[in-house]
This record gives sequence, C-alpha cells and structure tokens, in this order.
Amino acid sequence: MIFGTHIYKVSFNNHAIGRQPFMNKDSLLLLFVKHHYKTASVTSNNSTIIKEPSFAASYLVNTFGFSSQSALSLSKYLKFKNSDIPNSVLTCFRDYGFSETQLSRFVSRCPRLLSFNAEKNIAPKFEFFLSKGVSRDELVRVFSSYPVILTRSLDKYMVPLFDFYRSMLKSDESVSRVFVRCPRFILYPDDRVKANIKHLRDNGVPESKVAVLIRYWPTTVGVKIERFNEIVGFVKEKGLIRPSNVSFVIAIASVAAISSSTWEKKFVKYERWGWSKEDFLTAFQKHPQFMMVSESKSDAVMNFMINEIGCEPSFIAQHPMFLSFSLQRRTIPRCSVIKVLSAKGLVKLTCLSTMLNISDDLFEKKLVTNYEEEAPYLLKLYKEKIDHYSQT
Repeated sequence: MIFGTHIYKVSFNNHAIGRQPFMNKDSLLLLFVKHHYKTASVTSNNSTIIKEPSFAASYLVNTFGFSSQSALSLSKYLKFKNSDIPNSVLTCFRDYGFSETQLSRFVSRCPRLLSFNAEKNIAPKFEFFLSKGVSRDELVRVFSSYPVILTRSLDKYMVPLFDFYRSMLKSDESVSRVFVRCPRFILYPDDRVKANIKHLRDNGVPESKVAVLIRYWPTTVGVKIERFNEIVGFVKEKGLIRPSNVSFVIAIASVAAISSSTWEKKFVKYERWGWSKEDFLTAFQKHPQFMMVSESKSDAVMNFMINEIGCEPSFIAQHPMFLSFSLQRRTIPRCSVIKVLSAKGLVKLTCLSTMLNISDDLFEKKLVTNYEEEAPYLLKLYKEKIDHYSQT
C-alpha cells in the first residue's frame, strides 16, 4: 500500500507491517504510477505481494503520459535504472528542435533510443546530416517519423552508404535532397543497393540513367536482389525500351512499385476499358508511370476521356500521360475549353495531347486569350472549372 511518501508491504496473517522509506529522487517516479501496476499474487501463507513496475515503465508514464499498458510494452526495450541516460537523450533531442509531441512520437516508435548514449550515439548523426546540408527542421521531421535511422551505426553504415550515393549523384546536396524526401533509402543494406546497381550496369544502363533512378525513385534500389533481377529481366524481355533510354529505369521503378498479381489486375482493368494487349504494352513503353496510378484515378480518367470527351481507348493508350495528369486541376478545365472550341470548328480533338502537356500560361494564351473574340466566355469558363476543383 502507499501512504504519503512511503511504500508498505501488507500481510493479512497478522504479521507486523514492514516499512521502508524512499531514499533517492529517481524512486519518486514510482510513487506517481505505482497504483497503475499493482498485480496481486496470493501465496501459500495468504500474503499478498505487490509487484513493482520497472523503473523504465514508471519513467514513460511520468514523462510522456503513456498508459500503463503502453509503458509496460515499451519498457521491454529499455534497460536504464535511473533517469540520467533517458534525460540526456531527451535533452539532446530538444536541443536539436524536437517538440514534446515529437519526442513522444519518436519514443513510441523507437523506445530503445532512450537507452542510447546521446553524446556518442545520437548527436554525431545529427551533426553528420547537418554538415551535408540538411536543415534542423528537416532532420526533426525525418527523425520523428523514422527514428530507427538513429539506431544504425554512423561509421559502419550511414557514412559508407551516403558516400556511395554521392558517387552516383555527384554531390552531398543531391543525396541530402533524396534523403529528406525518402529517408528510408539510407536504411537499405549496403550490399543490396550495390548489387542492384551493378545489375543495372551489367544490363547496359548508363550511369546517368542509374542516377535518375536513385534521384527520383530511390526505394527501387532497395528492392530485394532476387526480386530486382526479376524486374530488370521482365522489362528487358518485353523489348519495348532500350536500357540506354531513361524510360527503362522508369519502367523498372513502375514494376517495382506493384506486385505481379497487381500487374495482371491492371491489365484486366484496362482491357475492360477497351485496350488490347498491344495498347497496354504501347502505353507501358511510352509512359511506364501510368502503372503507378491508383485504380480509382485511372477509372475516373478513362471514364471522362472516353464518355465525356469521346476519345477512343486506343488514343489514350497512345497518350498514357493523360492518366498521370490531375483530372480535376488540369484535364477537366482544359478539356472544357477544347470541347467548346472543337464544337465551333476552331480546333480538333487531336490537339488534346499537345494542349494537355503544355504549361498553364501557354494553354491560356493559345486556347483562351487567342479565341477571345470567337468565344468571349472561355476565360470565365476555364477559371470557374479551375476554382471549382481547387476547392474540392
């Protein structure tokens, strides 16, 4: 039982009550949470023993307000017996700009960091990435979302992999930009990354195209070696894209992003929209990224282009980039203008591919301002469509 500032062991067989006061500041943490963790067990002499929680569990409840259950679960990964080590870790994170909410978030995701030596095992990693051009705000965002990065060895793991990426991207800044956008790419096994890149080289992919893959689709180089080799073989087998073409690595990234079963499902789906096998492969050759488009979006685009605009399915296969454009912010507003001008005989629908590809300013100049006399309401129509879908 707990009374005031003392803990008592209670016996129900009329024995004397033993009393032992707290003797240090760290044990005060136990007072705050003791009632959360009492688990009674009855012994043969009818005594009830109150089992105390670990110091780590008490620390988590008191410091972060975690529930008893969460604290007990997280404390399994912690070994400290007093508050010195975890307090130094939290001070380190606060010094680099972590808020209390972000501290709680990283502890719940990777509690074992609280047992690290802040000076030797945490601060040097912050300093390393800061020296490479990553800002403090960016590091806070990255490490609060991916705290496991800080559990990796700096000298044995991070530095060699960072240097390898730099040899491909040619600058610290380029590697840092990829890191901020996709922190996971610094977690991939060194031997896996190097094996995958070597496989690309062995298959005729130039260094410049490998760099494109790392820069824009970094997760692809972290795919398991066997799977990566299968993907490269699959793309190469189709014979649609030369390895020297940037579309080759884009195709690899597109296939890596989906499973083989999903590939088949996508083919069946586009087949229902009227594509032949040749249409599907043509689209893949011209714009492999269309495979990354979600099913709901691709269905919406196909429905709009076929049923609202009157395009033939094969026409969309010839221009698969339509599937990647924003339907609400680009395709619908521009097609609304093109439909009006087409009905007046001023343009042909065959100009769709060009008119959907150009910049907003050029589109407005060529198809809105340029036909102001013939259709003075075009600008209003175009702006209304953009404003409407910008608010949805």
